[in-house]
Amino acid sequence: NEGIDNIRIFQAHGTALSSDNSPENYSGTTEELTPTSIVWNAAAARWEITIRVTGFSGFFVMTPQAGSLPLTLASFKGYANAQSNELTWATVSEQNFSHFEIQRTEDGKNWETIEKMEAINITTSVKNYSYNDKNPLLGNTYYRLKMIDINGSVSLSKAINIDNALIYGIKLFPNPTKEKLKINFASSVGEKIEVMLLDAKGKVISIENFKTQSKDFAHEINLKSLNVGIYFMKISDRKRQITQKIVKQ
Repeated sequence: NEGIDNIRIFQAHGTALSSDNSPENYSGTTEELTPTSIVWNAAAARWEITIRVTGFSGFFVMTPQAGSLPLTLASFKGYANAQSNELTWATVSEQNFSHFEIQRTEDGKNWETIEKMEAINITTSVKNYSYNDKNPLLGNTYYRLKMIDINGSVSLSKAINIDNALIYGIKLFPNPTKEKLKINFASSVGEKIEVMLLDAKGKVISIENFKTQSKDFAHEINLKSLNVGIYFMKISDRKRQITQKIVKQ
């Protein structure tokens, strides 16, 4: 029964804030429960675990993975809002754990670290973390957590995808393009907008500034003189800054 001895039970108090009944989506705190008994029921061919509680809410059963870092990643999620891409994750059983590195990529191959976050190292309850990517890439972006313990051991979370194109109301097309690139941008009337074109190394090629005359900003850029390759378009107003990769054919 070595495996059953490793089972850990957590109770999330309060009510679920959404249909996704994961620990971090409950309104109250989360605590680890100690079983009063663990008994093998031979007739039913099952383990029966007894715990004492003062009320019913969300219960979660977890087991540590052999050879894993000294923590369990209970969940990792992300979504786009009006100003950023927001990431949330929850851990249990943090011990001798150092920090997280939040990484992102557009192509699923070239990952960049955009933030480092120290661990809390709480061993008896669920710990919730969050991070806002305030300068997100436009469109599909993949995020993952690089998790490092105090001895330098590294583990990677699964990658999650956030598509913010509809949220931000920005369209660049056609992309890839051989010559002309059109920009459509939903904004407020009278908004000041900066459109910056950069090469793959981050060198600024051009900067244009506009003041919108309607809620639907439209602009066309001629890229015919540029060499074939990867470029980036950075579009900014007073509330947000969006960067989108452009492929010049």
